Amino acid sequence: MHRIITALLLLSLSTMALAAVYKHVQPDGSVIYSDRPPVENATEIKLPKVHTMPATPVAPPSEATPAPKKAAVNYGEVRITQPQPDATIRENTGQVRVSVMLTTALKIDDGHRLTFALDGRLIGKPQTEGGITLENVDRGTHSVEARVVDASGQTLARSQAVTFHVQRFSALLPPSR
Repeated sequence: MHRIITALLLLSLSTMALAAVYKHVQPDGSVIYSDRPPVENATEIKLPKVHTMPATPVAPPSEATPAPKKAAVNYGEVRITQPQPDATIRENTGQVRVSVMLTTALKIDDGHRLTFALDGRLIGKPQTEGGITLENVDRGTHSVEARVVDASGQTLARSQAVTFHVQRFSALLPPSR
């Protein structure tokens, strides 16, 4: 269908190139150019030959060889092993260690990396190992998620979000005994 439309378009352009052009000067001095001669005082203008170049031949898409695709990697299970779900972390500095277990080894040579999201926001730099230490996490309830991403940042696999709680002691609220 695309070739038919292209052929019709080129045919119409070539017939326009063959059409005559007429020049007519009106009594007020304005000049009109047209492909149809007016009733009187029209002169045909000879246009210079249109220069063309032959198109460079291109192989049709069906004959083109597609680029070899890398086999898709199925990472299977991506699971956060630390912190445990609903764990309470008593850490006054707000450091939280996050560890991840993959059932398939990370394909580092293909540009695959681990990224982490704390409360839905990406944090830190992409990692090549199965863990990260979160710094200065505020007290309260948080969720963390791990994702395997390719070199372009597209998510290939993700873990379930794990909810945990951080307790940070305050001089105003001493720890209960």
